[in-house]
Amino acid sequence: MSQAHHFNVQYDETIDLIEWSYDGGYDSPLCAINAGDTVTFSCQFVGKSAAPAILKCLLAASPTSKAQTESPFVEGDPVNLLATPTLTVGSAQGNWAFIITFAVQSQGGPVTWRFVPDPELQVNSRPPK
Repeated sequence: MSQAHHFNVQYDETIDLIEWSYDGGYDSPLCAINAGDTVTFSCQFVGKSAAPAILKCLLAASPTSKAQTESPFVEGDPVNLLATPTLTVGSAQGNWAFIITFAVQSQGGPVTWRFVPDPELQVNSRPPK
């Protein structure tokens, strides 16, 4: 039976603070998931000023082995997370490193790019319920 998972990115006004959680666990290096599961990605501003506009949000994945497919997601690679925030895991098994990058702009300010530190997706690693 497929499960729904959540990957949340938290950021503030500074470029220094980027935190992420997977199903509520913070900065776990490994995101365990099974084929057919879904992951909904979100970005949450936790700063003190007005939330900046997110102009672009992209996810790119890379297999950790040449024998693996290019993307663990049915939607392919790269993925525009603003247009498609919920992704479905395909049938391929293995590990993928991925990056999320997003461009933000405060009112009248410059556009800045943020990068989420190195999470890894491990397909078919969750124990059955």
